[in-house]
Amino acid sequence: MKKIRLIKHIKTIGFICFTLIVLPSFQKIKTVKESVPAAKYNLIFIDLAKTWDEAMPLGNGILGALVWQKSNKLRFSLDRADLWDLRPMDNLDKPEWTFKWVQEQWQNNTYQKVQKLFDEPYDKNAGPSKIPAGALAFDIAALGEVASVELLLDKAICEVKWKNRRAFTSVCSCTKSCGLVSFFRF
Repeated sequence: MKKIRLIKHIKTIGFICFTLIVLPSFQKIKTVKESVPAAKYNLIFIDLAKTWDEAMPLGNGILGALVWQKSNKLRFSLDRADLWDLRPMDNLDKPEWTFKWVQEQWQNNTYQKVQKLFDEPYDKNAGPSKIPAGALAFDIAALGEVASVELLLDKAICEVKWKNRRAFTSVCSCTKSCGLVSFFRF
């Protein structure tokens, strides 16, 4: 009799665990699918950006890319989060230069000391700074006028279409440090 009660309790506990642990995980799967951005949130432009700081961004947290145009070239700038120029900088290696010191300069209305010690040297010899991983440049002069540039958020793809029915797509893998670029006719 005690064994039967124990088995019933184990079954009950098992059912409760299944209900509390397994079923919610199925809900999470559904939630992840529902969290993919709708097409109405895609970034859509009628032309390629002309500077890198206005470029179409792609990335996965480690690998990043920017798609933009410089002269008659489609630029695909590559970057990695872990590529930094970490050479020692004379202006940064002073133990007395702390956040407290910077704060004091601000409070004493002498912040120009901070700018002279930190900003001016950086303008001449930038460091530490990001190092780009590389870039691809494609001659697009013969492709003519751009019809659209779109970042498809649900697929994490940048798509450039020209009015002559040519297209460029690029994607960064969400799980690996790799990507893909391609030109094709649509």
